Amino acid sequence: MKIFFTTIIVLFLMGCAGTNYTSLATNEPKKLLAMQDSLIEKGANNQRLIQALTKAHNNVGLEALYINDLKTANKHFQESLSLSPKDSTAQYYTRITQGRILIKTGKKNKIWDAIELFGKCDRLMVENGEHHYWTGKAYYKIGDTDFDLILEAFLLATEKNLPPHLVEKAELELKKQLARKKKLDDFWR
Repeated sequence: MKIFFTTIIVLFLMGCAGTNYTSLATNEPKKLLAMQDSLIEKGANNQRLIQALTKAHNNVGLEALYINDLKTANKHFQESLSLSPKDSTAQYYTRITQGRILIKTGKKNKIWDAIELFGKCDRLMVENGEHHYWTGKAYYKIGDTDFDLILEAFLLATEKNLPPHLVEKAELELKKQLARKKKLDDFWR
């Protein structure tokens, strides 16, 4: 009987600890990540801890991504994947981050590689339009007169879920590209 109650207490405490990790991963991810090494050392097989650390890395990575700190974002998404290789959020945003890094090079071959990475995103998060937005930006950078591909990408981006900071940008890009296409079409009439 005593063993039974001891087991119940241990399970309760482990459950509470998991909740605290989850809460920290959401509300204070950097604080949780600062303790990562010691926490893993103490409970490497604790799946709740691994899930919380994965979520914390994803949250910090997203924060860095959305302020254009691509190096830091990539580092955190890679850390997330090292903890949870099948995490779809980390897989998706690793591709987004690496694609954006490739676009920044300005080299056509690298931009095509970025477009390929963005294409792989569609299988991971079908409802997310962020990869379509960056695909449109990449197509525009390669050749600004391939309107079919550019417009399709921005249209898909606006029809799907976007992070708040990209909603207006995607709509503006779509309008801008439609206006450019109309101007070119009118010129040739």
